[in-house]
Amino acid sequence: INNKEKKAVNRIFENGAVFFRHGFDNIRNNIYNVKTFEENFKNYIGSKHALAVTSGTAALRVGLAAINIKPGDEVITQSFTFVATVEAIVEAGGIPVIANIDENLDIDIKDLKNKITKRTKCIIPVHMLGTPSNIIEINKIAKKNEIYVLEDVAWGLGGSLKNKKLGSHGDMGAFSFDHAKAMTTGEGGMLTFKNKNLFLKASAWHDHGHENNPRLPRWEDSRSSSGFNFRMNEIQAAIGNEQLKKLDKLINFQISKKLNLSKIVQEYNFRVRGK
Repeated sequence: INNKEKKAVNRIFENGAVFFRHGFDNIRNNIYNVKTFEENFKNYIGSKHALAVTSGTAALRVGLAAINIKPGDEVITQSFTFVATVEAIVEAGGIPVIANIDENLDIDIKDLKNKITKRTKCIIPVHMLGTPSNIIEINKIAKKNEIYVLEDVAWGLGGSLKNKKLGSHGDMGAFSFDHAKAMTTGEGGMLTFKNKNLFLKASAWHDHGHENNPRLPRWEDSRSSSGFNFRMNEIQAAIGNEQLKKLDKLINFQISKKLNLSKIVQEYNFRVRGK
């Protein structure tokens, strides 16, 4: 974090001081940081759509809203993750179903298959500690059972599998930009999509149901659902755009340090599994 982020924030103050992602077109000098961040991020990930939100937890919650998780719906995730993965399921009214993990600390495919029922609506694999889950096989299982896949990429931003960035394999990908992540906006998150219809549902739901109809003023905007407020603001997005430019350099620096995941896995197995 250096003067590039500071200058990006200062530009907001120098061009109308608009912190809100929508409107105030006459004073912001055509500066829309959130929209630019979404465009840059989707291009980096290789997804068709991206939606900036207030946190990685919010990204998960908005994704579950887009697929209309209802009370009684089951969502499968893994035993090794941050609590937010399960919190989002519970807050959506769904039932979290916890699968075991494999030797890479990712969701165990065999146990995943055993956990699927008629009530399963979504799978949330977590790319833990930068290692990809077996997302190729997970997608096959999900397609066979007509289940959505929401990738939790909070700890996997910048990682790839089969020359595709993590977060572009499933129906959606949820990312976190808190201060402990590979890139940060202080707080903040992003949700990526393959499907435009899911994107539009998520976009409306994260903004009190606003469809942002260009033919209507915002205070008379059309709605087809309720929603909540998980909007990212312009200051966060200005920082995010500068951080994104540095991401590959940071990842390559970490690789050059030759961080040894196998040692982490061995330590985990010894301490937790007794192996």
